[in-house]
Amino acid sequence: MLTRSFVFSLCLLLLSTSSAWAARPQLPKGMRKNSETVKEISKILNCTRSFIEQARGGDEAVMQALIYVKRAGELINDEQLLSELRKACFVDLKEKLPVPDVTREMLEKKLAELATSYPAPVVSVVSALINPNGSCRFI
Repeated sequence: MLTRSFVFSLCLLLLSTSSAWAARPQLPKGMRKNSETVKEISKILNCTRSFIEQARGGDEAVMQALIYVKRAGELINDEQLLSELRKACFVDLKEKLPVPDVTREMLEKKLAELATSYPAPVVSVVSALINPNGSCRFI
């Protein structure tokens, strides 16, 4: 069974390569499931999910998640920069304090406000992170 973070990383990989959703989506040519790129993106998505789940920085957690998901999509071909992005994400995560009063509705509202400033695939990945019942499935 695939872990949740691995499934999200596959979603990001497929969305960021601008490939159309097919009946059986594939990783980009030459990229294996256990490649360092997939591992780094999985760690970045774990970090962004932590921003959302713990509401680090309040509803600004959504903006942080959008920034890191977008940047990961842009750096998908550079493992070194992905590694640096992962480290920066975890540093930001440690610096921001959780805000207990933030609800999922507040996060969804913030995402709707910021959605026009980010590409649709990035917004859909962050939307899946906000929705605890959301999933990205592959046939």
